[in-house]
Amino acid sequence: MSPPYATVLGWHGEDRVAYLTFDDGPGPYTDRILDVLAASGVKATFCEIGQQVTAYPSLAQRVAAQGHTLCNHSWDHHTPFDALPPETLDQEIGLTQNAITSATGITARYFRAPGGAFGAPDGAVLLAGQRARTIPLGWGVDALDWQKPGAPAVVANVLTAVSPGAVILLHDGGGTDRDQTLQALPGIISGLQSAGYTLAALPPDPGG
Repeated sequence: MSPPYATVLGWHGEDRVAYLTFDDGPGPYTDRILDVLAASGVKATFCEIGQQVTAYPSLAQRVAAQGHTLCNHSWDHHTPFDALPPETLDQEIGLTQNAITSATGITARYFRAPGGAFGAPDGAVLLAGQRARTIPLGWGVDALDWQKPGAPAVVANVLTAVSPGAVILLHDGGGTDRDQTLQALPGIISGLQSAGYTLAALPPDPGG
């Protein structure tokens, strides 16, 4: 296995840029997340579950049409992901690649394992990602919005931990609701921008 497939990406570059990423959609909150991003002129990266793309293809299309980067987040968010056999890992990634391409016409070049469970550096998950020609995407900052600590805490979790190039983990799907993420997002964006950060989507096809 050779780079970039062997290294889980938590930071990208060293400039004062931060990368918002949203997991577990598309779903009922994705439209509103996209509205906030559009109002702020911010691009992000969406790590989408294959079953959700199949259920909400128009939302996946909107994500792509508005210039956000797409990332494969497995077919059904099986946990623990790194306990699956190689043939099932291939299926989880491959079905989602097909769903994203079918809905948007785009081939996702990133893969984020559910729960960040990539396993060993030379293990089955990273090898499956390599077979699919996807770059393993982790995160450098966890907003902990999935714990629902309150919107102000979600904002603080990001602003206190961010560093240049950080990939920031948020959620537009999964769980019972994403109200706190939606409430926190404007403060995250304005706080990062006030701290001198540019917010960007990860390069959609970094390998060319």
